[in-house]
Amino acid sequence: MIFPLTPEKLKQLLVELNRQLNNAIIEIAKLKDNYQQDLDKRSLVFKNRKAHLKKVHKDEYTKIEAQFRDQILDIKRKQQSEVHQIQSALQKEEAIIQKKFNEIGDVDRKLMADALGDHREVCDQEILKAEEIFTERQNNLNQLNISIDLNTLFLKKHGRINSARDLDIALDDLIDQEIEFDLESTKNELSYDDVYNKIKSIYTSINQLQTNIENKFIFKLFKIIRPYIIYAILIILHIPAFLFAYNYKPDFLPISYTVNSFVINIFIITTLLIIRSVLIAKSISNLQKDHSQILPLLEFSIELAALERLRVINRHKNTFLQIQNREGNKLEEKLRLIEIDQLVEMDKVSKNYFEKIHNVESIGNTALELVLQERQELWDRISVKTDEQIRHLVEAHEVSQAAFVESSEKNIEQQSILINKNLNKSCSDLQDSIKENERYKEVLFPSFEKAQASWDPLEEFHNQIAFSSMDVSLHEQIKYPENPNIQAQIPEFINIPNILELPSNGSIFIDASKSRRPRGIRLLQKTLLRILLTIPPGKARFNFIDPLSLGENFAAFMHLNDYQKSLTGGKISTKVGPIEQVLNDLNDHLEKIIQKYLRNEFSNICKYNLAAGEIAEPFRFLTIADFPFNFSEDAVKRLITIAQNGARCGVYLIIHHNTEYPIPGGLRIDEIKNHCIFLEPIEDTFEWEKSPFNQKQLTIEEAPSPELMNELIKKVGAASTSSTLVKIPFSKIQEPSPWKANTNNSLSIAIGLTGTRQQEIQFGQGTAQHCLLAGKTGSGKSNLLHIIITNMSIKYSPKELQFYLIDFKKGVEFKVYANEKLPHARAIAIESDREFGLSVLRKIDEELKERGDKFRQINAQHISQFRDNSTELMPRLLLVIDEFQEFFTEDDALAKDAILLLDRIVRQGRAFGVHVLLGSQTLGGTQTLPKSTMGQMGIRIALQCNESDSYLIFNENNNAARLLSRPGEAIINNQSGLPEYNSPFQTAWLSERKHRAELVKLRNKETGHPFIFEGNIPAQLESSKEYLESTNYEEFFIGEPCAIEPSQKINFTKSPSQNALILTNNKEMSLGILMNAFTKACKQNHESQFFLLNGSQGDVQSQSYFDLLEGIIKVVLPDKVEKLIEELHNTLLNRQDNNEDSALYVFAADLQRFRKLQKKEDFSWDETEKSSADKLEELIQQGPEHNIHFIIHCDTFSSYQRILSNKLLQDFDIRLLSQMSQTDSLACIDNSEASKLELHTALLYQDHNGLLKKFRPYALPSVAFYQEQMSS
Repeated sequence: MIFPLTPEKLKQLLVELNRQLNNAIIEIAKLKDNYQQDLDKRSLVFKNRKAHLKKVHKDEYTKIEAQFRDQILDIKRKQQSEVHQIQSALQKEEAIIQKKFNEIGDVDRKLMADALGDHREVCDQEILKAEEIFTERQNNLNQLNISIDLNTLFLKKHGRINSARDLDIALDDLIDQEIEFDLESTKNELSYDDVYNKIKSIYTSINQLQTNIENKFIFKLFKIIRPYIIYAILIILHIPAFLFAYNYKPDFLPISYTVNSFVINIFIITTLLIIRSVLIAKSISNLQKDHSQILPLLEFSIELAALERLRVINRHKNTFLQIQNREGNKLEEKLRLIEIDQLVEMDKVSKNYFEKIHNVESIGNTALELVLQERQELWDRISVKTDEQIRHLVEAHEVSQAAFVESSEKNIEQQSILINKNLNKSCSDLQDSIKENERYKEVLFPSFEKAQASWDPLEEFHNQIAFSSMDVSLHEQIKYPENPNIQAQIPEFINIPNILELPSNGSIFIDASKSRRPRGIRLLQKTLLRILLTIPPGKARFNFIDPLSLGENFAAFMHLNDYQKSLTGGKISTKVGPIEQVLNDLNDHLEKIIQKYLRNEFSNICKYNLAAGEIAEPFRFLTIADFPFNFSEDAVKRLITIAQNGARCGVYLIIHHNTEYPIPGGLRIDEIKNHCIFLEPIEDTFEWEKSPFNQKQLTIEEAPSPELMNELIKKVGAASTSSTLVKIPFSKIQEPSPWKANTNNSLSIAIGLTGTRQQEIQFGQGTAQHCLLAGKTGSGKSNLLHIIITNMSIKYSPKELQFYLIDFKKGVEFKVYANEKLPHARAIAIESDREFGLSVLRKIDEELKERGDKFRQINAQHISQFRDNSTELMPRLLLVIDEFQEFFTEDDALAKDAILLLDRIVRQGRAFGVHVLLGSQTLGGTQTLPKSTMGQMGIRIALQCNESDSYLIFNENNNAARLLSRPGEAIINNQSGLPEYNSPFQTAWLSERKHRAELVKLRNKETGHPFIFEGNIPAQLESSKEYLESTNYEEFFIGEPCAIEPSQKINFTKSPSQNALILTNNKEMSLGILMNAFTKACKQNHESQFFLLNGSQGDVQSQSYFDLLEGIIKVVLPDKVEKLIEELHNTLLNRQDNNEDSALYVFAADLQRFRKLQKKEDFSWDETEKSSADKLEELIQQGPEHNIHFIIHCDTFSSYQRILSNKLLQDFDIRLLSQMSQTDSLACIDNSEASKLELHTALLYQDHNGLLKKFRPYALPSVAFYQEQMSS
């Protein structure tokens, strides 16, 4: 049921009415417009006809103009042609004159050019000659420079180089020394040849002086042997002599001789060097003088050579330029005179031609005036005719127009009457909607008082919630209220509810602080209560934030927690951390909805819910009081994200804003308000800023009393209890084609729905090889295990997939598979114990080794490759262990073995097609898998659990599972728990009836023979195939092992200590062991003898079984036991002598009741006859060596001690124990394991090899069973 008159719909109706009113006005206006348009058309026709007449007039005018245009053009054309001919003749005459005078000028120009060419050639030759002279001089000077450089080296070596003389001194004989020296004037006065001759003279002198010096003998001598070499030779020759004389002091070489010799030689050489210097000193001095004089002359001569070159070049260039200017002036004067002659001649010719042109133009203008006068006369006659035609047309138009106006006004009046009739009907329809509004308002949005008595949960929700109402003035909303039809039929005011319409417009933002805060909080509470009453129970979830009042504002809604905590999130958040966590959770929820459910398939949550059906997502309302108190900047940012994206995901905000507190971080509150219905306080109520009407003020109903509010909340809570359960039928995900798929590449089946799609679990791809499943009690874990096992069994045949199913918890979840003989199951453990679980692991470990050998034979790396290359169809194995942590409840060898085996299976199993699924209610505590093994569990599935378990199931950064709120709601993660790979889904529901029906179908296809272990009941002898088929009487069946092994048996050999001791207060256990042995013996035709010491004489049950043995075995009661012991003792003595081999078995039931066998204290030193107790001890100690064996039962260890001594325990190699105290267990087998036994379990201990084995004793079969066995 949808409310018919929301503000928006009322607005639409009013808009429609206004539209009709407007249309009515428009229709009338349109008629008037049509009338006016027709009137205008008629006027237009008149204007067109009038324009036509004018156009005809214009056409006639144009025709006349065209007629005379040709004549005018002919006259002008002829005139222009004659003028053009005259101008052409004139241009020809002028061209002839121009050509004549150009030829005269060209002759003069050519004569001048030839003369200048000759002068230019002479100039170029002179310049080239000057360049050659300069080059020659430059080469000569360069050669002199090279020679002078050699002289410079000679001076540096044998004297010193004087600084260069000043130029005026060097030129002393070439210039006047009485006048002050001026370089520039000197350059102008002196010629290059004068300076060069002086340089040559000085150079000759230098060479002669150097030659004289080099020719001297002493110079040549020291040139051959350098002085420093002579000095070095003297030192080298005298040092050894000096050292020899100094050290050895020989008479023939005194030390003074060596010193004097060295000094004399040095003096001679030095004197010769001085003489050489004196002899060449004068020559060197003259050489230095000439050298210092020639250097400035060389530099000056280079400058003179360049200067003379430049002078010659400039002189010839200037001469050429003077000639060129002179000849150019002559030519210019000749050309000017020629141009004057040309102008005079042209002026004579053009004067004649201009007179001819004037005559032609005068004749043409006269003819043109005559033609134009004739054209004007024709135009005047046509204008008079047109004016008369237009006058007649205007008179006819005025008469026709008056008749049309009268007809149109009558038509408009008739149409107005019809429009008003339709408008009256629309007003009546609006009035009917207003009446229907009142009726629906009472049904959909009753007052809180009426809801107390009449509220029932809505089965369907049409996404509308009333949070207040509004008095709307209809007349103000009507565009033309003065219309009498409106005022008569529509009420002036109407009260309509203000609606939250989901998904688009479901959030409210209330501004209220200080004195108005209480009104804002009350409006918040009433809105929440109205949401609860309107949305179907369980389909609305709330998160409450109340930091200022510490939860007081929403305390009433905490009654919902009594029914279902998921409705409120369990608590009201008040502190910064929890507030951020709530907002973070909602942001994660938005990501999940957008990425997993909506995607690009659904535009909003409502459309998704229609398609999702059973797993429709509930709406979520984040309710905040006193925002932004205790909100961090990060929290506000997350709130903005929710405001922007929440609506399409079904997350809405109900916010009370306390303006006394600033928004942290300077964030804009408009980013939240723009996505909400914004309410501001006004007087004693609120106004809706964006109301669709001019009236913005809200009418808010009275708040319910606390008692009434609590009652309504509790009603909704009670109704929500069952409504939140989601059950997706198994048929929606059931495999359609049984046993058609293969497991070559992987195992994959659907386990539920994620959104509108099936959620699959897949083993065997990448790292997704093994699965970890966790969920608290009631979360749907067992149901999910059944879904996985059953759907896989339907999809794959037993040749493709086989199971090992182990259930450690106190339940019988897997019993249905045992009862129906699931063909895929190899072993099924119901309420398994740790020992059986370990045996399954060992069995799978052996399977891995066998498969490894097969893989190596064909060089296969994984199961897919093996199946492709082998004829053997190797099935995949899935080990399912529920409550796997039971393996690790004790820190013992079994737990360590289980850890090693599980780790090996999960590491190696992937290649061999072996997969593991581990289930648990919680992963908390210290007993769990090592991290290395957990890391191999690539698939993680979490159902409802707490936050700490969520971290353990996934990883330390993934706590998404804590938000799961209903049974069957789960998250699957195929990447070892990485948060970005979370995939939420709802598991399917497999009812017990459907489950059993599907298993029956599978059993009918093929019956399985699994190994079944039921730890919650004793072993059943009747179903032991091995017992029923056994023909070996020496095997005594005592029970079934807690492992995948053959039935547990004991047998006796002819060797010491081969006796058995049974310690149990379970009469059925001891009686069953005895009866199993007796019935087996009775079926044999054998020489063995059996005796029974019956201490259970008063026990009716035991006696009924022992009665079966009468006549078959010898039964002895306590009062006759001494006689039997005597006989047996004599038999022992005889066998010691005769070596008889036949077996003799003595069974003692309740030995503690045979008091005559109790050993008595004897303090006498005299030898006495052996008592029965002594003989019994001797039989127990020595009998086994002679094939006499005792199977003795006592109810407790203390009872045993009353009859037999502790020392005698060593003679009982086989000991069978049920649960006993730790002290008794240690005393009996030196181990405390017997104290840990549970119901229906016992221990087998063999002393000779230390074997300690747990088993399940057989339940005592019926008397009829034994009768049947004995008779057969």
